Amino acid sequence: MTKVLVTGASGFIGLNFLKLLRSNQINFFAPRSSEVNLCDFSQTHRLIRECNPEVIIHLASQGVKHSDAHNKECNTKNVGMFENLLKSITPDHTLCVTGSMAEYGFSGTHKEVDKCFPTTQYGLSKLQITDLARSYRHSLNFDIRIFRLYGVYGYGERPERLFPSVIQALQNNVPVKLSDCEQERDFVHVDDVCRLLLELSKKNIRIDLIL
Repeated sequence: MTKVLVTGASGFIGLNFLKLLRSNQINFFAPRSSEVNLCDFSQTHRLIRECNPEVIIHLASQGVKHSDAHNKECNTKNVGMFENLLKSITPDHTLCVTGSMAEYGFSGTHKEVDKCFPTTQYGLSKLQITDLARSYRHSLNFDIRIFRLYGVYGYGERPERLFPSVIQALQNNVPVKLSDCEQERDFVHVDDVCRLLLELSKKNIRIDLIL
């Protein structure tokens, strides 16, 4: 792997992924949102042309915070960023994009073929991106790989998320604030997610959708 372009590198998964790239001595480029606006096609196209990565790991996303999950603007920006990437890559690139369990819109056991009914703008944007990715992959034979992530936790999580909030409550000897606990969730550590992204982004592996 000669060069990796990482979008959203300042986020929870992105920061951990960069640590893994460094430890494996992999050459990468991780521009900040203040340096490149992926919602602008000309900037995105120039980034791909000048960086010329072998692999693109697209982690940039808005609406991850619960307070932003229903924001239609986040939906528009998420889909717009991905469309600009699609218009900028060539069949020589490998594009890896992260989806979300929010695409399904319901808890429980999911299958890849299950119909999705997202209940948030964030989930809807991720589903639209998944559909776009699969369409480009099959119609244009682009190497696009989709990773639908579930309950990622670990170092760098926002304090209001489940595990940090439970740990903080226990440390302060106060009651843990929880929901009705009727949801069914799977959790995966961020280090495992990063290792998976790295291994399954290699050129010699052909995949369609990872759940």
